[in-house]
Amino acid sequence: MVHRSNDLVLCPETYLKECYDQEKFKPALLSFKSKLQASLQEKQNSSDISGNYPSITFLGTGSCIPNKTRNTSGILLSLSFDKNLIMDCGEGTYGQIIRLFGLTKSDEILRKLSAVYVSHLHADHHIGFIRLLLARRKAFHRAGIYNVPKLILLAPFKIMAYLSSYHANFEPILNDFTITGNQKLLTDGLKLDQESYDDLCSQLDMKRIDMTFVIHCPNSFGVAWTHKDGWKVAYSGDTMPCSGLVDIGQNCDLLIHEATMEDDLEEDAKIKTHCTTSQAIQVGRDMNARYILLTHFSQRYAKVPLLEDLPAQVGIAFDNMTVCFKDLATLHHMYEALVAMFAEDYDDMLEKTAKKRAARERLKQQAKVEGEVQ
Repeated sequence: MVHRSNDLVLCPETYLKECYDQEKFKPALLSFKSKLQASLQEKQNSSDISGNYPSITFLGTGSCIPNKTRNTSGILLSLSFDKNLIMDCGEGTYGQIIRLFGLTKSDEILRKLSAVYVSHLHADHHIGFIRLLLARRKAFHRAGIYNVPKLILLAPFKIMAYLSSYHANFEPILNDFTITGNQKLLTDGLKLDQESYDDLCSQLDMKRIDMTFVIHCPNSFGVAWTHKDGWKVAYSGDTMPCSGLVDIGQNCDLLIHEATMEDDLEEDAKIKTHCTTSQAIQVGRDMNARYILLTHFSQRYAKVPLLEDLPAQVGIAFDNMTVCFKDLATLHHMYEALVAMFAEDYDDMLEKTAKKRAARERLKQQAKVEGEVQ
């Protein structure tokens, strides 16, 4: 007899009841539905971007460490029916794929996975790569395919010290992938020979792949993918506002940008070389991005980020969210409902922000008084 008392049981009705118990949730939800319906009607009468590809699934939208609500960075970019790309691969990326899609669909996704892009070598952006690589191999084996095509890894080349050590001390993995160092794809100093560059683009169905150094840790990169079908997606990785990213992302259809801190913590963001929400949005405006999706939130915003205002072309990413271009125009309508859904957490964040603001004012006044005394 199998003992199942510890099995996980999901009860959607319980979660729905918790939402509706929030005083402001039902009117916010009705408002969202009304705005969504109006937006859908407008889209039918416009020439907005349509189609199912690319689709973007956020496997992790939190910074630093995973928690119950936000996993570490991972974005599944479905380029077409038969080709996938993953941008950053934090701890638990494969687990998120399994939880969201189930084993059969996950195997299919991994067999269609052509490349993994790693923006920089902080663990929350690459520590899930080996698990993903091994799972991909098993997915091919389960399908009876033992001549597994090599995965393309685009990453800072120093990642090879870690991967080679794992290969030497635990199990062989180096034959499962090929690596192109991000440094070789810098727009202002392309070091790949033209034939290799063209072949890489061809394998990923890209017209162009542009990279730039961004302002974070050493060897941090931003990327812009220009697909052969004409669409363009830019991804910041982790960075402060960066002119190089603005340059490569010009006129993109979508910018996915980190927004680690709320606006009141701009100094903290600067110290940790991250962006506030307003800074991330401004980067998108500077590059004339058609739409902006914010991600990589500090875990202090586990449920919903704290924003002064959410412009119409901006959306908030959360774990397990899948969107196509045709969805982007409506995402900003969700924010009010999310705030109402997590009202208790949101009010708690507002209170903490007010206390920090008051503490800063006291310090300023104290410094001013001390200066006058001297």
